Amino acid sequence: MSQSSDQKLYNTTAVGVATYLGGPLAAGVMVRNNFLKFGQPKQAKQALWAGLGLTIVVFSLIAMMPPGLMEKIPNYLIPGIYTAGIVAWVRAQMGERLAAHESQNGEFYSGWKTFGVGLLGLVTTLIIGLSIIMLAPPTSGEVKLEAAWTRVVENETKANEFYTLANKEGVTDEELLKNLDETVIPLWDDSAQAVKEMEALPWLDSDNVKKTAALKGYVALQQEKSALVRRVLTEGGDGLKEQIEAVNKKLEGVVLDAK
Repeated sequence: MSQSSDQKLYNTTAVGVATYLGGPLAAGVMVRNNFLKFGQPKQAKQALWAGLGLTIVVFSLIAMMPPGLMEKIPNYLIPGIYTAGIVAWVRAQMGERLAAHESQNGEFYSGWKTFGVGLLGLVTTLIIGLSIIMLAPPTSGEVKLEAAWTRVVENETKANEFYTLANKEGVTDEELLKNLDETVIPLWDDSAQAVKEMEALPWLDSDNVKKTAALKGYVALQQEKSALVRRVLTEGGDGLKEQIEAVNKKLEGVVLDAK
């Protein structure tokens, strides 16, 4: 179906630029305009819905990807892939008609118009994308990471009950030693195991790698402190207490930021 040469259209380059800038939705708006000018309202409607649908699909896939995997994907790759696909589709669907329009000295929309559509598409796409990402359920890796953090926090809460017990009047060294051996030390050993499980999770992002490393050091210091306290109870000695103070200072310097 032909169109009048005095109607403005978006050429393939404009569609590609706007798509890369504003996502598939921008392409849908532009292709819709062209189909309407070609007298194809059904295809125009389908193009707009396809642009919206592809936007939802792209961000749904992003939301399902582990954060560590997303870090390894160059920022240009995903928009480059769907832009190339959309441009190829536009050429196949209307390339000849666009070329004929140009040969008849037909007008095309300016670069500013293209930029405006792309910018509007970008804003709309970001709103849709952020909504999808916020509503998406956590990945299995994120669930396991959160569970491991919770496990360490709960272990520490239980282990710290030792110091409440130590401050009670009439508590003997034997009772404290029993609490250390049966409760505190096993809890910190379990926390060390939880950290190992965290380290083994695939595709941790750099932020969580740093957090896990800090937690690993923190747990190791707590294990060292527990061992020193045990020696104080069994051996005594001011030198050991000084070592405990040194460990306490190191613990104060550890910055932990759980998910």
